[in-house]
Amino acid sequence: MKKLLFLGVILGAGAAVAAQWPEIQRYMKIRNM
Repeated sequence: MKKLLFLGVILGAGAAVAAQWPEIQRYMKIRNM
């Protein structure tokens, strides 16, 4: 049960990162300048 919950958290985080990826890339570019 715990493993399933952990997997859900990982998938949720992955989905959030995928949704915000353009914003994250832009932020990283600005920060690296």
